[in-house]
Amino acid sequence: MSVLSDRALRQRQWLNEKSYDVRQIEEQLIDFIRDSDELLELIDMGVTLVKEWVALPHSYRSKQQRAVVIDNLDIPTLVQDIIVLSLYVQEPEPLINTVGNLADRLGWSVHREALVASGELLAVLAQTNLYKLTKESAESQIYIESNVSLPQELIDFTQQAGYLPPMVYPPNLIHNNFQSGYLSIKDSVILKRYNQHSGCVSLDTLNSKNAVPLKFYYPMVSTVPEIKSKKSESLEDQIAWEKMSHQTLKITQMLISQGNRFYMLHKVDKRGRMYAQGYHINSQGTGYKKAVLDFAEEEVILGVPDHFKI
Repeated sequence: MSVLSDRALRQRQWLNEKSYDVRQIEEQLIDFIRDSDELLELIDMGVTLVKEWVALPHSYRSKQQRAVVIDNLDIPTLVQDIIVLSLYVQEPEPLINTVGNLADRLGWSVHREALVASGELLAVLAQTNLYKLTKESAESQIYIESNVSLPQELIDFTQQAGYLPPMVYPPNLIHNNFQSGYLSIKDSVILKRYNQHSGCVSLDTLNSKNAVPLKFYYPMVSTVPEIKSKKSESLEDQIAWEKMSHQTLKITQMLISQGNRFYMLHKVDKRGRMYAQGYHINSQGTGYKKAVLDFAEEEVILGVPDHFKI
């Protein structure tokens, strides 16, 4: 059992959610924008640019249809969301990452159209100079980097945003498809925004899986480092791997310091297949990520047939 009291664990879980949840961190980024008259003026410029773009007579029918859909959205909020996404990119990274994040937020039923629209919107809003798009050569991919400098505290938050660690407090029960086990975060139990529905989902199974407490197998996690499964194909891959490895170590140390007892939340895809939610820590991840986890409540298995015994 954890040395922390129930009240202390609950408070710790609230703090973890505040520190790692994208939505709560983005509230701070929005406050940062609203405190700057210069940024507000550039966002107004971005709204004008998007409205002018959707009003153009586009030669391709598919592009015209995307423009019509965008014109019916809340364009000021859309522009603000895109600028917030760009603030995360304090160092150059492939544009396709931001395109994918924006497409997921759009949540269109045809994901390919959402990806294309996201690329178009990012190209239009680059004219605000709030971020820059670069390409080293004709063969290389396009990179994006924010031109807005953030305070170090916000940079630290953005670097850990998006990948919530396992819960250190028992998850809330889920009663419908649009709830989560978190204490302060509303979410859906179904993966991908464009797959959402209110139909039948095995909530009892999700609640059962969420309620299983896990722990790190300390003799392994404290002595055996995680090794990249394959050689890096590029310098960018190696940098990304080292960043992920550092973050994993940080979260592992945090969970151990908070009692080494935690819970993985789960979601289902549109076919009903269940997946553990977690990037740095995941019971369905690589062989190493599985090997360092153990049940927090161990039991001796009795009545095992002799031919199954080791």
